[in-house]
Amino acid sequence: MAYGANLDLGITRHIALNLGSQSYQRNGVRLLDYTIGSQIRLPFAQTRFNYRYQDDSYNTYQASLLTRIAGTGLSVNYSSYDYSDFTEQNLPANRRRWTSALGLDRMIGQVPINLNAQHSEFAQSSFTNANLDTQFNFATYRISKSFFYEHLEQQQPTFERSERLGGSLASTFSPSPWQARIGLAYDIKPEFELTQLNASSRLRIDNRMTMTFDVQHRLIDRNTLYMAGFNWRLDKFILSPRISYDSEGRYFGLLTISTNFATRPGSQPWEFNSLPMSNHGGVYGRVFVDQQGNGHMNRMSPIEQAQLNAVQAYRSATTNPQGEAYISRLPAWQPTDIELDRSSLTNPEHIPMQAGYAVRPRPGHWQRLDFPHYMGTEIEGKVLIARANGLREPIPRLMVTLLTEQGQEVTRQRTMNDGSFVLTDVVAGRYQVVLQEELNQRVISEQSTLVVLGDGDTIYLADIVISDSEQERADTIVSPIARPITRTTAEPILAEAQLVRQSGWGLQLGAFSKQANAERLWQQLSAKVKAIAPTVSPLYIQSGGYTRLLLQREPNENELSENEADELCLKLQAQDISCLLRKLP
Repeated sequence: MAYGANLDLGITRHIALNLGSQSYQRNGVRLLDYTIGSQIRLPFAQTRFNYRYQDDSYNTYQASLLTRIAGTGLSVNYSSYDYSDFTEQNLPANRRRWTSALGLDRMIGQVPINLNAQHSEFAQSSFTNANLDTQFNFATYRISKSFFYEHLEQQQPTFERSERLGGSLASTFSPSPWQARIGLAYDIKPEFELTQLNASSRLRIDNRMTMTFDVQHRLIDRNTLYMAGFNWRLDKFILSPRISYDSEGRYFGLLTISTNFATRPGSQPWEFNSLPMSNHGGVYGRVFVDQQGNGHMNRMSPIEQAQLNAVQAYRSATTNPQGEAYISRLPAWQPTDIELDRSSLTNPEHIPMQAGYAVRPRPGHWQRLDFPHYMGTEIEGKVLIARANGLREPIPRLMVTLLTEQGQEVTRQRTMNDGSFVLTDVVAGRYQVVLQEELNQRVISEQSTLVVLGDGDTIYLADIVISDSEQERADTIVSPIARPITRTTAEPILAEAQLVRQSGWGLQLGAFSKQANAERLWQQLSAKVKAIAPTVSPLYIQSGGYTRLLLQREPNENELSENEADELCLKLQAQDISCLLRKLP
């Protein structure tokens, strides 16, 4: 029984270290081989250096270079063999001294051409071989063709020279989910004869498991080998058991377990993955609530169970309790969109400030992407006009605009019939509320900078009062409105015993200082509203010193969805009835 293990360790972005070992038993003695190597990736080439120690044989030093020149792939390999552990008595007479190899590959039109040549020098002989491979691809199958040439020169005890020329032919079919391959091998020189027949198939069970079946029959000794196995890719490792049986009654078994270990940023610095990160990049996403409005994440603000999708790579990840998500194995240098799936947010009040990014992953590099969210703040208020008789009346359909301190527009909303307005989904910051330019000079109520913390609270503004005319403004004493700016997170208070839905959407028709005014508006509009939506009923809720008039579906009917509420609001607006969408309760 034999055991083996192999470890690939990334030292830097361009340098990797390889360690491997194999334990096996021969003639009743347990032996151990091991290998150590390094790989250096440069922008224009890749180099490898390896040393292999064998317990009962020679040791090997190997160096290789891979590069690409003018569309042609080039590989050069040199190996030297060390017999210093051998005594004079057991030193092989025809020992291998060195081996060199050269490989070329190029596309000619749509046809790939691969040429590989190798020469080995021994103490008493030399051996040269070359292979030429190509394949032709069609819609549902492909044909693979190869030729080989071997030349052997024996120097001692007598000079001998032999040559062998042959080839192989195989055809592959891919009727999903199967893939089948049938092939044969033959010699042309010294004489033409068939040497081997083979057939193999692969069945794709799903995107994580495949099963393989192979049959090989050697015509020279009439030996047939049967093989079966499967590959099962789990999240952390790949499990590959395989069993073989030949016509001489011998059984062979092999179990391979492979995994990949990599470092990564964040609170979980280690990753075990069934697939390697080599030639791939990764994304380290952080999803959180921006509580201070500065784009920084703190330990109290992560959002768990949010899903990030790498669109072109068909990969996704979900944030952990620290708000972190890791998407590995993104193809290097390939433009990839990283998007946040808003449907995965457990709190509908979380509003993303960044919906996604376009990235070009770098090999072996984790790129940090931040997805800050804010709790949408609502700003509510009223615009009134001060008449000469001392009364204040609402101004309907007046445009109210929210500006940043730098004067940039954030959002705007027209007032409703009762002069009220609601500005929604406002992020943390400092703002000012302004009216249409010609009316700003007539505002007689005290105005100040509005500070929004972005924690989902509702801000109720003092009434914005404008004078009846320019002359009245000059004669009016400016004084603060009695009701100051207030903030609350309290639940709305029902004006009377009413049944309120615990989910769904509704429409707000107005907000009044007295419930009687809200009831009066409903009496005026009920006929028009019922003609458009006969299954809705009025709802009166006290909030922030006002009584809101809302519409909801009657309790015995299905709740209004957001799309249905939006369509209903458009129909009401077509009848000159102002409305706003509201989430219930």
